Amino acid sequence: MSCRFCGTLLPHGTLVCDVCGGEQDASPRREPERPEPRPQLQYVEPEPFRATCLEHEGMPLLGTCPRCEKPVCVRCAPDAVNDQLACTDCYGLGVAHRPAPAGAVCAVHADKKAVFVCERCGSFACSSCRRENDTSGRCVKCTLPTGNLASRSDRFVANLVDHLLVVGVPLVLLLVVGFSSVSTFTRDDGAASNVAVVMVLGTFGAIGLSFTAQIVAQLRWGQSIGKRLTGIKVVRTDGSPIELWRLLILRNGVMFVISNAFGLIGLVDILLIFTDGRRCIHDHLADSIVIEERSGATLGAPRNGEQVDAPKT
Repeated sequence: MSCRFCGTLLPHGTLVCDVCGGEQDASPRREPERPEPRPQLQYVEPEPFRATCLEHEGMPLLGTCPRCEKPVCVRCAPDAVNDQLACTDCYGLGVAHRPAPAGAVCAVHADKKAVFVCERCGSFACSSCRRENDTSGRCVKCTLPTGNLASRSDRFVANLVDHLLVVGVPLVLLLVVGFSSVSTFTRDDGAASNVAVVMVLGTFGAIGLSFTAQIVAQLRWGQSIGKRLTGIKVVRTDGSPIELWRLLILRNGVMFVISNAFGLIGLVDILLIFTDGRRCIHDHLADSIVIEERSGATLGAPRNGEQVDAPKT
């Protein structure tokens, strides 16, 4: 240590300097602490970021699907070579296909996500539930193929048979009972009145029986008796089976009331069979067409290589 006044070197622990007589501090003097040196940071150049597809390992991403915004690689986008980045699920969907909400699953395939909402039935559908090149926005159930349109002659014969069963049979029964009771009318007024009651009840009973037979035939075969005999069938315009209420109320009931109220409308309804689509007014009311029924064949499949006619609406 050194004297704090004159700087003379003194032995450690000296309290009074022998040279100048200055008193020294009793506590030892601490040297200032030196800060530890900071470690030298080395700059390491980062590797360039390369985004890869989660489904196809190692495949670089090209972008995102314009419809569902899913990141896609060249294997996720079927038409990537033409700069179309629509993913496999959204490929082929058009403006008519309404996007399904996030997290929705297919109504038919519960293990697949829904990509669009059917315009007709409103169900969620996946990519497997759409028909190829379909632009109607409907699912595969609502875009069933239709068969060949029924010929005008077949429709005429079927309509004639159905009317004969409902009206002709009761009329024949009425005539038979009437002619057989002519002599009774002239001899006994009481018997004549009884025969008249039988004739009325029998006529309405025969009409009801014929109408019931038509309903049973419709429920069992999806056809009236006349259409069953001629091999034709009424379906919806998309090829799906027509509902019984639509057939009875819209196709027959409403048109029956209109044609009886306005006779000219009934004539126009008949003449429309000669248009290209062969759809009468009652067909438009019920959203129906009449097609050929092919025994042992799938509805809508061509028969013997023939071309299937598309219904014109």
